[in-house]
Amino acid sequence: MSDNDSTLHNGSLYDPAKTHATALREIETNEIEGLATPEAAKAVAAQFVPVFARYDIQPVDASNIAAAVSHVRRAPADTETVAGWAAKSKEYLRSEYGNDAGQVLADTQKLLAKDPAFKAYLDKTQLGSHPSVVRAISNAAVAFRKAGKLK
Repeated sequence: MSDNDSTLHNGSLYDPAKTHATALREIETNEIEGLATPEAAKAVAAQFVPVFARYDIQPVDASNIAAAVSHVRRAPADTETVAGWAAKSKEYLRSEYGNDAGQVLADTQKLLAKDPAFKAYLDKTQLGSHPSVVRAISNAAVAFRKAGKLK
């Protein structure tokens, strides 16, 4: 079964493309506004379906990631912007996880190390520092650790 198929997830039928439809439409719309063809826009959006599913990204977080993706595809972030994102991300980790922020960051990096293609994309676009991405993936890392899936 592919990542795009409906699967049993937390005891219920789960279709990542439907769950994240709003975020995927946002990516498509932003791609078209950036002069991509509708087919190319759909292809870009489709790349995120397995990512959102793999990390069990919540729809609101998926929409925030979609906005960040669209932003950097239109205008890559400069050094100052990335530094600002990193500072906000560190603040989020500290405020959300307190003394465990360092462990959560290490878990997040460990989780991403298992997904070299997505990690390479985050590194290339510098979205790995974006607060929306850090929030979503760090939350996934915490959930994976609690479920015993992060080793």
